[in-house]
Amino acid sequence: MYRSFLIALVSFVITLITSSAHVVQQLYVEKVETDKGWALQSFFDAGYAIPETRNDPDIPQPTRDWLVALSPDEHASLKAEAKRYLTELLTLEAGGKLIPVEVSFPDFDHDPPAFPVHLNDGAYFHVLLTPQLKGIREEVTIHCQAGPHPDFVIRLPAHDAHLAEAADSDATSRYAVLKPGGQITVAGANADPVGRSLAWHAFVQGVIHVVPAGLDHILFILGIFLLQRRWKPLALQSIAFTISHTITLGLAAAGVVKVSGNWVEPLIALSIAAVAIENFFLKEATTRRMLIIFGFGLIHGLGFASALSAYLQPGDGFLTALISINLGVETAQIAILAAAWVLTIRWHDTNAFTHTRTVANGLLALVALWWFFERIL
Repeated sequence: MYRSFLIALVSFVITLITSSAHVVQQLYVEKVETDKGWALQSFFDAGYAIPETRNDPDIPQPTRDWLVALSPDEHASLKAEAKRYLTELLTLEAGGKLIPVEVSFPDFDHDPPAFPVHLNDGAYFHVLLTPQLKGIREEVTIHCQAGPHPDFVIRLPAHDAHLAEAADSDATSRYAVLKPGGQITVAGANADPVGRSLAWHAFVQGVIHVVPAGLDHILFILGIFLLQRRWKPLALQSIAFTISHTITLGLAAAGVVKVSGNWVEPLIALSIAAVAIENFFLKEATTRRMLIIFGFGLIHGLGFASALSAYLQPGDGFLTALISINLGVETAQIAILAAAWVLTIRWHDTNAFTHTRTVANGLLALVALWWFFERIL
């Protein structure tokens, strides 16, 4: 059993080496009132306007400074691709007929362009999709093309109450997630409820960001487990980690702290290696260990910011989303610890488990160091 477990563990680690983390992706859209009725305003990541690198996880997110420095011709190219991308993915219809959509770029109406300042100094610009609603009285259905692209997180005004479930009512705004191949109905009173509150979706995304999407987060939590298999120190370390990454995630999302993923991601990998290596020299969680976990949580929180930005828009619901996301993260962390604890019930006090812990910590450090050098090169 011991030999089989080690073979499986090594195979799993080899798979992880070529994987990446923080892959949860959403594009934020808000339904806003206009003089023509309403429009969909997209908070568009400029990286998605570059087809060659759009789906490459090794390419860092463009920065706002990069966007500002582009020439008018390069801006025009980004706008053209953003228009093509959004109008191919999102189509609107009413009464079985497609609705023409006018696309505009309000940030570029200023000289120089007034690009938003947000999160990790990422490159964003607003895209306004205005449907031609004259003479249309039916409810409007928004379709999302199927395929490997991000979800659309759509913020809806309170009067789109048909998207709300009674138990999840929100007096100011509603959020719905439009997934590839899905659809939602707006501007009507009789549609089936397909949305849930911001708090619920933020909680779910917090869970998903760890399991299954956050491989580096999973390894960090396993590093905590591989020191000491006792619930009290495990829970305390997990809570300390969550509190600290809540702080920096909130500061980054509010624009108070601006950092580049170019150094955050390597440090996250290095934190995993540090925890695994420390496990060779400690027998139990000490105060120093708690402080180290707390410190590494501050770094991980900065890494969360860009991946979870769609749920952390400044304004109404910001604090709710921040708390909900981190409750989701904490839930996923406890689930990982619980799974590891259950899987080791029968053999945790054997020599085989001691040897396995040693090997696992070594492999954990190896994977993390591999990621570190991969991310800095």
